[in-house]
Amino acid sequence: MGDQSISIRHSDQELDIILETVIEMIVKGYSSTNIVLHFKEDKSLHRTERTIHNYIKSAKIEIKERFSCESDELMALAAFRYEDLYKKNYAIQDYRECRNVQDSFNKLVGLNAPIRSELSIAEPKKLIIKINRNEDNQIKPGDPISLD
Repeated sequence: MGDQSISIRHSDQELDIILETVIEMIVKGYSSTNIVLHFKEDKSLHRTERTIHNYIKSAKIEIKERFSCESDELMALAAFRYEDLYKKNYAIQDYRECRNVQDSFNKLVGLNAPIRSELSIAEPKKLIIKINRNEDNQIKPGDPISLD
């Protein structure tokens, strides 16, 4: 008669698996078109294109919620990818690469702020304010702030 979808209601557990699959595909860089094609090819799911786009929308919201960095979707997606890389390297006990992944993520979110900050005023006198920070990037009361 035609290509009609059969409406089948999935359990919450099945929907969670579908959502995690979509999140994983987004993290791996699949486009919305590729995700739709993947689910259309899997006849056991019986999902319309509109439903699949709703899954994609829900997955993007879930990514944002998991990594609410007060940032946009790309930052959350990057955080999710770094977490995935970290877990994979930890599972194979590649701790050096775990550290590299963590360092890269820290740079991305700005946790590796400079230990020394300077402010210069060129005209008419040069004023440089030097603030020395400890390794935790904290200024403790009583730390010297020098004016050169």
